[in-house]
Amino acid sequence: MAQQQCQEREHLPDLGKALADNFVGGRSLLYFVTRTVLHKYRKSAIVDLRGVKTLAFRLLLRDSCSFRHPAARLKMPPERPTYELLEHFEHCHREGIYARDWQKSKITPAQMLAEGIKEGLTVDSPNYGQMAGEHCFELAVNPGLDSKEYDLHSETIHICSLSDVISSAIRKKEPWKPLGAIEVGEGGRWENDAYLDDTGCLRRVLCVSSWSDERHYGLCRSWGTLGTMCLAGRPMKIAVAVLGQHKDGRYHGPWSKGLLHPANKKLRFRKKTEGKFKDTYIPVWREDRAEISTNEWLDSMLTDGVLQDSLILIDIPLPSHEVQKEIRDLAARKLKTIYATRDLPEKQYSTCFWPVPCIFKNPCHSDQAVSGRFGFVRLDSIG
Repeated sequence: MAQQQCQEREHLPDLGKALADNFVGGRSLLYFVTRTVLHKYRKSAIVDLRGVKTLAFRLLLRDSCSFRHPAARLKMPPERPTYELLEHFEHCHREGIYARDWQKSKITPAQMLAEGIKEGLTVDSPNYGQMAGEHCFELAVNPGLDSKEYDLHSETIHICSLSDVISSAIRKKEPWKPLGAIEVGEGGRWENDAYLDDTGCLRRVLCVSSWSDERHYGLCRSWGTLGTMCLAGRPMKIAVAVLGQHKDGRYHGPWSKGLLHPANKKLRFRKKTEGKFKDTYIPVWREDRAEISTNEWLDSMLTDGVLQDSLILIDIPLPSHEVQKEIRDLAARKLKTIYATRDLPEKQYSTCFWPVPCIFKNPCHSDQAVSGRFGFVRLDSIG
């Protein structure tokens, strides 16, 4: 079987081979899809690799429920940071126990964006912005995008574009180094999303739809920030990308949307004087304007003074040794409680939808066990 596939691959056009080699982790499946696409659309005017990728992705999404190639293997979602488990538990004890054993089989748009930015910051390649978008593209196919939007392809391309622009704005040249897991308590592991720079300082990147003083204070005192700092014994710098309102599968902010002058085609975001732009300016989305490079988009944001408002940098000093020890001990005790709990805690109806909706509300409210029927996969958290 493998020999036959290799022989068939030799007869693929160079474009099909390029696509099959370009996607890491799903080569056999994407080779099969590419061959189908090239055969189906051999008379169309597809001359670039991006066009074939787009068609292959559309075919994968369309047939994801009914089509299963023997080479296809569903990936597990990216590993969840430990601090999210504590946040689930503090929000609702039952939610924390559910999160200990289960997680969504697909990833949300926010998770996909975070994973794309992580790829762009850590990959050893001069085209790290493009690599960030490519990684989002792969995640949309496998394990899949958990979204209520009808046009998953457009939403995915939008997230790919966002990850490209944001990672290009934050990273300078050298790739960032992930901090890695930290020991907590007796044999526990603190998985995190922090990075370590050359000065020994921790770095984090967060994407939010809006920003306020309350959000600032909440971020500084969150387990992802305070817990990671105290366990690592290092200060932290956080880059917060303010994306704008999320509506119809898109973020409406300068990272992804601008205005184009009707005559000179100059990209603008904000007038330097009071008032609004004329109605003749053309609204444009980043993913629809391949002729505008990522650096040109960022330069226009900087010139109009919106980059400074859309990318907020926060320096958080390391607490005293007494506070560090208190936070470490508290994290260890709470994690021990979570992993030692065997009986399901009582429901807490007041927190099901506020401040954020619980992802386990459907099985919980229907008094049914969490399972794959509700879109979850079980984790090996209990021996």
